[in-house]
Amino acid sequence: MMSPLNAKVFSDIFQDKEKSGQAMKEFLNAILEYPKEDPITEIVDKVSGNPVMGKGVYERYGSMEVMVKADTNRYFDITVQVGKEYLDKMSLVLASRLYSDNYPQDNAYCPVPTVRVINLIDYLIQDEYPYTMRSMSLYSDLDEPERLTDKMRMIHIQLPGFRKECESFEAAKKISLFTWLYLFDHGYKNPEEMKVLSTMSEGLKNFIERYYTITKNITQ
Repeated sequence: MMSPLNAKVFSDIFQDKEKSGQAMKEFLNAILEYPKEDPITEIVDKVSGNPVMGKGVYERYGSMEVMVKADTNRYFDITVQVGKEYLDKMSLVLASRLYSDNYPQDNAYCPVPTVRVINLIDYLIQDEYPYTMRSMSLYSDLDEPERLTDKMRMIHIQLPGFRKECESFEAAKKISLFTWLYLFDHGYKNPEEMKVLSTMSEGLKNFIERYYTITKNITQ
């Protein structure tokens, strides 16, 4: 079975809002629980997958991204398999592009879009921080750091941290984000677990149906 985090599989699953919008909404809301952000109620714009190879950073590093516009002027970029050496650079490039592509040119600094760059990575950024998620914002450089804005945030989901924090299928079913990550990392290999996952929510069912369709088309 092909991993859902294979760049082409991941992008193809989420390339169409009508076919995979429920899955994307649930997955993003599972992530947003941790920084305690308001959940998404609607995906406004088409969920669009970009080619595996493109220009600039994409051509060099072969990344894949999915971009989403949600309600309340929020924009998300979800990227998988980012090389450790390029993580910070690419995250800044993607956040900047989300701003430049979606900022109203005839408006004087209001309303500023809310941008979230989400990276699914199979390594730890720092060994001393072996947890599933790292959420990073812009802070001042004072002795007592203060967050400067909540309009931009980079969210790194570290799969090694997830594997350490969630050691079984039963544990994964208790936390929504862990359920999604288990599906991406383990569940897709086990048909019986996939059946159970598909009954847990409409979003998981939506994703699993799309996963089987996409991987069947790729392997034919």
